[in-house]
Amino acid sequence: MTSQGKKRRQKVREYRRLIQERPIATIRTECLAIDASRFQYKLNTRNDGESGSLSHVSAWNFSSEGILDVWLDPQDLLTYIVNGHNRHALATRLGVESLPCKYLLSKTWQDARRDGAISNISQGCGTALDAARFFRDKRMSRATIKKYGISLASNLVKHGHAIAQLCDRLFSLALSGSINEDVAAILGDFDLSEDEQIAVYRVIDDRNLSDIGLIRELCQSIKITARETVTELTLFGSETFEDCLIFETSTVQNYVRSKLAKDRRALIGATRSRDTLENAGSTIAVDTSIEHADRLDDVLSHFDREKLATGELSQEIAIAAKSLRSGQSLASACDRLLDHLLPGA
Repeated sequence: MTSQGKKRRQKVREYRRLIQERPIATIRTECLAIDASRFQYKLNTRNDGESGSLSHVSAWNFSSEGILDVWLDPQDLLTYIVNGHNRHALATRLGVESLPCKYLLSKTWQDARRDGAISNISQGCGTALDAARFFRDKRMSRATIKKYGISLASNLVKHGHAIAQLCDRLFSLALSGSINEDVAAILGDFDLSEDEQIAVYRVIDDRNLSDIGLIRELCQSIKITARETVTELTLFGSETFEDCLIFETSTVQNYVRSKLAKDRRALIGATRSRDTLENAGSTIAVDTSIEHADRLDDVLSHFDREKLATGELSQEIAIAAKSLRSGQSLASACDRLLDHLLPGA
């Protein structure tokens, strides 16, 4: 009588020979095993690994069924689904008897989970949060991600990698949905310390900010933001401390940048619509408009390049931020800064 150990070793040899010769196989749906806790890399799925993404589908389309990633566990000789839990659930519901599968060439179930996640991410499956948790768990750098053949150009990968850089506190808030995914990606995309990330998040949360441009300015300006000395009367007497004007600084920078870009677009649009405007009685000085648009383009580049550096421009930004804090309107607070950028305009 053949021992169980010998049978297992023979089965493993047959499996390895199979995947070396042709790792694609058609397997009966009922024979595919599920262990989502080991193999499902996506968040927010049920115990069977299904997220419900195909629950509305009422017919099976063989031309678009795709190929499931599976792995044969040498311990129990069962073939487990690594990628394709939703398709397997749909096939079971619709009575599809067999499914095309690809055996992963992974040595352990941990390797199979990793390979399945990489396959998912490469195909654009899952969410940025799914990818972020995977990148964070595996401590994957951009170079490592690229090494695995994953494109760094997709938003899924860019956002996922950025979110993975958040400090523990903010990463937990992102996973729970307390931080918007786009906001989380911006916070993680800048090389900020934990304290800086939390400081920016507090401003966003306290003011319920959703302006992506302003949030980017917050992240850019946190390291050089304007500060002022404030004295307040507290229960312990008069106390003096430095107040960070990050919100005011970023608001000023966002306003000035948006105004320069808007004025430039308006000039370019006017020159392109010259005939229409002149037919309506307006006179367009095309050469002057183009010259001024080019000047605005240069000023905008200068502003983006120098606003975070220590110098005259950052001093003017600080003055505008303090003016805004003192109660001036945003436009009024930025007048002097705009005059500095566009003297004689």
